[in-house]
Amino acid sequence: MQIFGKFRHVEIAKNDKWKDVMKSSPDNTVLAIHNHPSGLGLSTGDVMVFLENLALKMISAVGNNGNIYILKCSDTCNKLHVYDLILNKAKKLKDKYPNMKYDAIYYKIVQNILKKATNNW
Repeated sequence: MQIFGKFRHVEIAKNDKWKDVMKSSPDNTVLAIHNHPSGLGLSTGDVMVFLENLALKMISAVGNNGNIYILKCSDTCNKLHVYDLILNKAKKLKDKYPNMKYDAIYYKIVQNILKKATNNW
């Protein structure tokens, strides 16, 4: 399946083809591969899409510079638990910093998770 977006962004979660595949596929059976022309790593949106869709076993981004970034679910991972942890942490941060936008909060949390995961790898 191919989904095309704008120059810097693809809103995959709102795409009808994507929704159909996610709903009709068993858990941990779909591999999503997309490009990041900038060569930057997985975005906060990539991580949230991964966690929100139980059908996804792996999401990866390939940069034009040859960098490859992969987020994969092991056989024992519990994506909903991680997703709930992120949402709860976001609510606490929003209470502490009411002027901070949720996008910035999610970015901060997810980047911290990715940093810890990379350091442990």
